[in-house]
Amino acid sequence: MRTESYKKYPADALGDEPTLAWVAEHIHRAYLGHEYTFVVAIAGSVAVGKSTLSALLKEQFQQWPEKPSVEVVSTDGFLYSNQMLEARGLMPRKGFPESYRTDDLKAFLHDLKQGQRGLQVPVYSQAIKDISEQQHQIDQPDILILEGLNILQLDHVHDYSIYLDAKTNDIRHWYMERFMSLTSLSGDAAQARADYLWEEVNLKNLTENILVTRERAQMVLHKAPDHRIDEVWLREDDTPQHL
Repeated sequence: MRTESYKKYPADALGDEPTLAWVAEHIHRAYLGHEYTFVVAIAGSVAVGKSTLSALLKEQFQQWPEKPSVEVVSTDGFLYSNQMLEARGLMPRKGFPESYRTDDLKAFLHDLKQGQRGLQVPVYSQAIKDISEQQHQIDQPDILILEGLNILQLDHVHDYSIYLDAKTNDIRHWYMERFMSLTSLSGDAAQARADYLWEEVNLKNLTENILVTRERAQMVLHKAPDHRIDEVWLREDDTPQHL
């Protein structure tokens, strides 16, 4: 990361408030005055904790004086189905930019910004590792948290952007833990599959497509090995007023 574009705030220097409360308060300044759905984009590697961060920030946003309605949408719902990925020879590239229905995602965000109500968003099921039959209805929330691997590759689709970062070895460890907790494989077969998916899919995607978008974010949150946010990086032109 070109650190000259950012200013670092160690988490232990942010005062008595918990780090996420500080982060939420900073985003609150950008939110004030918006008359349409305020979109917060959260990008980062697989297994880095985007879904957890999204859920925690949702709780923080709902505590604001305005009591905004908040929805969370994962861009995983806009992946092609496994059947379509197989037909297009893209299954080994699942999670890479070309495996997403990007035009449908852009259309959803356009309709959202135009004020359309009752929008239906597809849902990705971790249980079946495929697009489910379930639909998530989005009815003009005050805030939409949009989390996904490659979301920062899209321009002009969000009002505030966060990149969730960590050392690659830590992300690999978290990925291996998650894979082993979910797989039906065991022993050497499970380890071999996890190693392959990390090296040939997730690490390549991180290096080639995800990490290169980090400098597009207005805020970078860095996680320590214990999942604690230990550093907050803000763009130099985005200096907080509440320190």
